Amino acid sequence: MIYLEKERRLNEALRNYWEALRGSRPFPSEDDLDFDQIQFLWDECFLLQSRDIRATKDYNFTYLGKTIQMAYQSGQIPFCIKGVIATDANHLAEEFLRMLSHPQSVMSEGEHPIPGRGTFRYRQILLPLGHTPERVDAVMGRLGFRVYLDEEG
Repeated sequence: MIYLEKERRLNEALRNYWEALRGSRPFPSEDDLDFDQIQFLWDECFLLQSRDIRATKDYNFTYLGKTIQMAYQSGQIPFCIKGVIATDANHLAEEFLRMLSHPQSVMSEGEHPIPGRGTFRYRQILLPLGHTPERVDAVMGRLGFRVYLDEEG
């Protein structure tokens, strides 16, 4: 068992878990995942399958965490932000295509103003999964975020 909860930054915890699963391979497969070990952060995660991404740009979410769903439904994340996971998986097509060319973990972070409310700050990680070293079959990721109201800064 890989103990993850010691890691303060949850994206790092997920990447450490992914690194341990992959061992000497370029990336682990979806079958390697033990959801019990990442349950404490699973509501902030997503999983999608790639089906011939280069030809069709067809992405299908296998899982979209409750925290992400609720943030979009409640307006906490009020709009699609370039490079941040959205309820439409095609929104990150550019990032997924980049991952197919260079299958490795991809961390990103940033902040965006929300007019009249405050600032949306995020950290996101994308992790490739596949059964063979030549092909990414799925992408697992996590979005950590917070909305800072104007008076919080």
